[in-house]
Amino acid sequence: MSAKRSMMVIIAVCISMLYGLSLATAKEKPIKLGALFVMSGKLGGYGKSGWQAIQLAVDEINADGGILGRKIEASIEDTKVKPEIGVQIAKKYILKNKVDFLIGPTASSVGTLRSGPAPPWVARRQQRARAR
Repeated sequence: MSAKRSMMVIIAVCISMLYGLSLATAKEKPIKLGALFVMSGKLGGYGKSGWQAIQLAVDEINADGGILGRKIEASIEDTKVKPEIGVQIAKKYILKNKVDFLIGPTASSVGTLRSGPAPPWVARRQQRARAR
């Protein structure tokens, strides 16, 4: 076997090993979704329909092998259309459950409190953009 061909085989093996390791690592950690929906009261139907849609999508994606080999896990909590509860749920999802993405809320009253004021770096970026 020539030196050039040997080098190509070694490179191909290394790439295959790295690709295999990256897939193995990716499969270990699922993509976590946290949904903040209204599940009770008069608006409960919106959250229930949204949760069914999420479950359907998660089931279909996971049946096809996930996203880049990573399965998806989704959880839901009822905001009860109360901003304070929405904030508690969002904090729990981010700090305790370590979700990758938040979905919702289904009620704007919960979303406006959850979003809160913009971080300082956003204001600085906007000031720089205006100065240009």
